[in-house]
This record gives sequence, structure tokens and C-alpha cells, in this order.
Amino acid sequence: MLYIILILTFSSAFFIWSWGISSLGVELEGGRLNQYTSKVLIMTAVSLMALNFLLATRLKLVENVFGGLDKSYKVHSELGKYSFVLILAHPILLSISALGTAAFARYYLPSSLIAYNLGLGALWLFVLLIALSVLKLLPYHLWKLTHKIMGLPMILAFLHAILIESYISPFVPFQIWVYGWFAVGIVSYLYKELVYPLLQNKHYVVDGVRLLGDITEYWLKPVREGKGISQPSAGKFVFVKITGNKQISNEEHPYSISAVDGERIRISTKALGDHSKKMQALQAGDKAIIRGQHGFFSASHPRSTQKQIWLAGGVGVTPFLGMLDSQHLQGQNVQMFYATKVETEAVYDQEVSQKAGALPNVKLHKHYSDANGFMSAQWIMEQAGIKPEDLPKVSILQCGPPGMMKALENQFLKLGALKKHIIYEEFSFN
Repeated sequence: MLYIILILTFSSAFFIWSWGISSLGVELEGGRLNQYTSKVLIMTAVSLMALNFLLATRLKLVENVFGGLDKSYKVHSELGKYSFVLILAHPILLSISALGTAAFARYYLPSSLIAYNLGLGALWLFVLLIALSVLKLLPYHLWKLTHKIMGLPMILAFLHAILIESYISPFVPFQIWVYGWFAVGIVSYLYKELVYPLLQNKHYVVDGVRLLGDITEYWLKPVREGKGISQPSAGKFVFVKITGNKQISNEEHPYSISAVDGERIRISTKALGDHSKKMQALQAGDKAIIRGQHGFFSASHPRSTQKQIWLAGGVGVTPFLGMLDSQHLQGQNVQMFYATKVETEAVYDQEVSQKAGALPNVKLHKHYSDANGFMSAQWIMEQAGIKPEDLPKVSILQCGPPGMMKALENQFLKLGALKKHIIYEEFSFN
């Protein structure tokens, strides 16, 4: 999907530019090739940044198109990197023609020209914010702040585009194309920052906490009955923000729902990062804000097959806990592998064993890597009784440490599994 977007945005920008210079009768000059290239690249950058803001809205339509919010966020991250390069190339290419003249400085330093100054403000803000975002040099709460103010350089760039004079500016289709993309970007930004919280914020209260080693398990119930998320489903994930507990920062993080009891939902958080470690200070009665309900991770995933392998690594077992309820299975034949470093880390062993034991179409396998080494795809197939020729008909659902999932994915692909049948969501639910 990423490369399709890149090709389409560049091609459409080049088409509009070519159409414009042809319609306006602009004669191409070999000495101005750098300026022509700069124009096409910045047009492409504008469309990529606008799409980036759209991908950040968490709209269901966007999630459905990309096959999951995690997939759209991954493209969002990559588009930011390409935008960074294209935006930076714009002044560099333009300034080549001004080398050795006083005009060279106006492409990088403030001057008396308002249009150029607006462009400079947009340029350096974009470069700074995207660099900080991509390199992740800041603490999480400051890193999130870079996203919240990303709309400011977009607005400055829009004003720059309105005021700057260019050989192609009079061409109406060019104006529609550029201003249309700016509208998409700015409206998406305002929706995410102002409208989305009003529509999606659901207020919950912590209804019980249990510490299981380095895992904090807690139940959340709506503050007002009937005002929680609609039809909560185990296996999906929500964005959780704890409020009112001074020991826990009010950062928003995605966590999978491990169980549902009416309107109540259960979350299990492993102490990995600074925020998740502080979650052990959570207390009953603390307030929380829940946003959204996302994901396609389930036994009835659109790409799933009748015969399935479930791979749960550590706290990655949480989405499978709810999927082990009979209503989530529709006759699928499941071989489930629950892997931890040692037996004592398998904090949901009793619950998994009890639920799997009650389902005749689910067989549970337990694995402890300290004693037996890491699981391999070959070993999993042997334990599941799956022949190599049958592997293309088997879907593999994974949730666990990214390293484990990537290693097993590569192994299964080499053994003949189909990539479309390897299903996982690329968030770290810690």
C-alpha cells in the first residue's frame, strides 16, 4: 500500500504540473530543471503530509481500507519519512540557481518577504518535528506533543502557497489540487485534535485491580451505565488514558481487551516501559478515558481459514483469552501455543487451560523457552500435526514480542505458509 500511495501521489503531481505548463504555454528551460523538480516534489510532499494527517484520524473507513489501524499507522510512519526528504529537497533545489547571490539566503533565513518567511517557518518546523518524531529522541509524552502541534507548519505552508508567486500559480486545476490537499490535511488535523475527543471519549472507572507478577490486570466499567464503548469485544484494542492518579501519567496507550463482562472490560498491562511500570500503582476508583475500539484480530478474521494456529507469547495471550469463549469460535479447528520464559510467568495458565479444555475444537500446547529454547515453526507444525502440504490452508494468528512474531513469520513463510494467512497486529500491547 505504501508504494502505491507514493507512485500515485508523485504521478498525479507530475501530471498536474505538466498539464499546467502546457496550458499556460510555459517554455521549459534546461537551466531551470532544479526549479521544475522542486515544484513537483513539494506538490508530492503536500499530498503525502495531507494523507498522513488523514491516516492519524483513526476513522473506521481508513482502518477498513488498510486492513487495521496498526497497518494504517505503519504507513503513516513511513509517509512521514518520505515527506521529510521531499520537504527538505524543496529549498535545496530552489537555492541552487541563487548560489553566489544575495537571494540564496532567503531560502534558509528570514527576510523582508512574508511569503518566504511563512515557507521558512513551515520548513523548519516540519523538519524539526518530523526528525524528533522519526528518531524518537524524546520521552513518550513529549514525542506525542510533536504530533499534536504538527498542524501548525501545515497551516503556515498553506499560507505560503497562497502568497507565493509561481509560474504555475494561475493554473486553476493546480490551485484546486494544492488547496484541496491542504484542506484534507488541515481538516483531518482539526478533527483529530478537536472533534475526535468529543466523539470518542468514554469515561470509565477502575473496578478492580490484580497484580500478577509484572502484569497489572484491571477491570474498567463505564461511569454511567450505557455510556461505554458500543459492544466491546475481547481481542480488539482500545486507547486507554488513566486520569486522576498522580503516580500515573495521563498518556494514551493502546491495550488489547482480554475479557468482557457486560459493559465491563478487562485490560492486562505488562511492566515494560516507564508508563506500564507505573500502572502497578493503579487503584480501584481511579478514572480512565477510553477511546475507540479497533482491530480485526479474531478467529473469524477475513483472511483466516478453518484450521488455525494461535501463537501467544507472554502477555500477548491477552487477546486470545476472550477469543477462547465459545461465541468467538465458529467451528474453527485451533492449535494454541502459549509460550513464556518460565512456567511462573504464565500468569493466565489456569484461565487458558480451563477455557481451552472446555472447547473440543481447541488443543492447548504450553512452552517454556528457558527450559526448551525458542519455539520454531517446524516444531509447532510437528506438535500441531500439520503436514507441509497442508500449511497453505492454515492461518496463523500471533500476538507477542515483535522479535518472536517476525522470526516465526519468516520461518512459516519458508515452510510454505501464505503471507495473507499470517495474522497479527503491529502494536506492542505492553
